[in-house]
Amino acid sequence: MSIASGVAEMAARMERAGLKDDEEKKMGEDRLGGKLDEKAEIETGKDKEKGNEGSNSDRKPRSNSQQGPAKPRLTQEEREKMDEERLAKYMEEQQNKKVLEKSCKGTVKWFSIRNKYGFIERDEKGKDDVFVHQMAISNSSVRKYFYRTLEEGEPVEFDIVEGKNGPEAANVTGPEGGQVKGVRIVFVSRRNSNARRVTRRRQMSKNKQSEGEDGGKSGKEADAGKKKSRNNRRRGRRNTARSDTSNGKEARGRGTGGKDKVSGDNSAAVAAVHGSNAAQTSKMSSAKPILYSFWRSSCAWRVRIALNLKKIDYEYRSVNVLSKEEKNSPEWIKVNPSRKVPALVDGDATITESLAIIEYLEEKYKDRGKPLLPRNLTERAQSRAIALHIAAGIQPLQNVRVLGYVNAKEPDSASEWGHHWVTDGLKELETLVGRSAGSCAVANQVSIADLCIPSILANAKRFNVDLSQFPRLLKINDHLSRIPEFQAAEPERQPDAVLHA
Repeated sequence: MSIASGVAEMAARMERAGLKDDEEKKMGEDRLGGKLDEKAEIETGKDKEKGNEGSNSDRKPRSNSQQGPAKPRLTQEEREKMDEERLAKYMEEQQNKKVLEKSCKGTVKWFSIRNKYGFIERDEKGKDDVFVHQMAISNSSVRKYFYRTLEEGEPVEFDIVEGKNGPEAANVTGPEGGQVKGVRIVFVSRRNSNARRVTRRRQMSKNKQSEGEDGGKSGKEADAGKKKSRNNRRRGRRNTARSDTSNGKEARGRGTGGKDKVSGDNSAAVAAVHGSNAAQTSKMSSAKPILYSFWRSSCAWRVRIALNLKKIDYEYRSVNVLSKEEKNSPEWIKVNPSRKVPALVDGDATITESLAIIEYLEEKYKDRGKPLLPRNLTERAQSRAIALHIAAGIQPLQNVRVLGYVNAKEPDSASEWGHHWVTDGLKELETLVGRSAGSCAVANQVSIADLCIPSILANAKRFNVDLSQFPRLLKINDHLSRIPEFQAAEPERQPDAVLHA
């Protein structure tokens, strides 16, 4: 473009702008009914500004009390603390409720995940259905009480207590004190169907309309790109929880692009709530834990049960503590200077003493398998008390080393010694268990107390103790003997049982 043509185009634009100003001025004069000079225009502008200032000054600002303080969002720690307080309050209320019946059996009639309660249909004919709340589920693979559920039609065992509005279920477990099946909860991500779509009206100026076709097209494309980015930012997402239906289909939400899509961010939450095997395995060390055991050892027996309940794959190494040569070997003394079984080697850690090993397994693998300690504070203390009464009160007095010392002092007196102290200890244990027993030693959930019962009753048989005087212990032991994890830990099933029998 030459300089002359450029100057001519600029002059044309200025002329068009001047004509536009003249037209607007003429329209203003017609509206006011007279000519509008420059002084009037200036005064009118000042009055307008003054009026605006006055209107703004008359407007009173809203006080903080009228607006109200913004509520701060709770952190994850604060939410967990609130949940713990709520759970502690519920447990305290449960302890004060009167127990109407124990060890009842029934089938879940229905359970609402949204409302967190349902009803259990009892197996006994003619009995009314029993109300059950989510918090009453005491044994579940789901660690947090507030995510526990029941599945329609699944068999359960429970106690009945006197609630505020009548009888209600408590200590709800699966058959034989096992875990309830429940309903798996899946978190899905769904695009907000009610997202606001903001559109802006644009009016092209006469200058842009006069531009070439290519220039106008590029401007429209730029506006469309900006509009699209704004709409994308304004679109929200919401998470909804849906449960599996009875036929096993997963609840799904409409994801991006109209396809069913489970959110990747929420898959971690699903694994955390339900304790998936993949998440549990990642927490374990690559090498298997090693258990040094002897098939007849009552202390090793209870640790084997704990390993089975926690679903831990371990390596079994036999140590014959009845053999002086093997018992006093440097290799074994290096593992356990006290030369007693059991001993657990887990990575760089070597743990001795059966109850210490069980506590270690519960704390390290708390999200794996079944819990070894009750969640309730009182029940947890009762479980430890029963376990200590057996492991530290009864069992040491009939230990092989003690019996050997007694025989050395007075020949052929070890059997009488063992019979006396085992009988005396079991009488105390029968009374102690009577305070807390359900189908297990403490309520209806297997705990560290139950891990010690089979071995001490087996030892009592060796000393010809009459077990009929301990009906509670026999009933609990009969219940435990039907649990697969207890069966697999029995002495006769161990690999060294044949070698040393």
